[in-house]
Amino acid sequence: MKGVPGIKGLNLTKLKQKPKACNKYLILLISNIIYIIYNIYII
Repeated sequence: MKGVPGIKGLNLTKLKQKPKACNKYLILLISNIIYIIYNIYII
C-alpha cells in the first residue's frame, strides 16, 4: 500500500498554519482512500 505512508508523513501543525496546505491534504487523503478501496476490490 504505497499511498498510506503519505498520510502519516504530513505534519498536522503545518496544515493549521497554512490553509492552502489543506487542499493538498484533502487531495492526498482522497487518493489514498481510492487506492485502498481499489486494492480491497482486487483482493
